[in-house]
Amino acid sequence: MGQEQDDFGGAKPITPPSYLFGRVVSRIKLEKNLRAERRKTFYAAAIFSLTLAIFSATTLGLGRPLKESGVMDILPFLLTDPLTTLASWDNLILFFLESMPVIPLVLFLAGILSVLYSLKYLAKHGDAVLSLSKSLKAAN
Repeated sequence: MGQEQDDFGGAKPITPPSYLFGRVVSRIKLEKNLRAERRKTFYAAAIFSLTLAIFSATTLGLGRPLKESGVMDILPFLLTDPLTTLASWDNLILFFLESMPVIPLVLFLAGILSVLYSLKYLAKHGDAVLSLSKSLKAAN
C-alpha cells in the first residue's frame, strides 16, 4: 500500500486533474481584470474629486456676477407676482438674456456636466470592482 512505482522502480509522478489548468488560467485573468478595474476606479475617484472641487469653485464664483447683474433682485418679484410675470413674459425673457452673466453660467454648467460624467465612470468602474470581487470570492 505504498506509492505506485513506474517501470524503473521510481515513484510515479502525480498528474494534476485536467480541469486544474483552466481554473488557474481563469483565476489569473480574473485577478488581472480586478487589478485593472481597481486602477481605473482609483483614477475615476481622483478625477471625480478634482471635478467636484472645480465645480465648487465655479459655484462660489457664480454668486457675485448674478448679484451684480440684477437677476437676483428680480427673482422675488417673479415669485410674489405671477400674474404680472405672465403678462410681461417677453420683456422678462429679454431682461434675463441681456443681464445674465454668460461666462460664469457656462463654467457652472460645464462643472455640473463634468461632475456627472466623472460620477458615471466612478460608478461604472466601482461596480465592476464589486462584481469581480464577488466572482473572485465565489471562485474560492
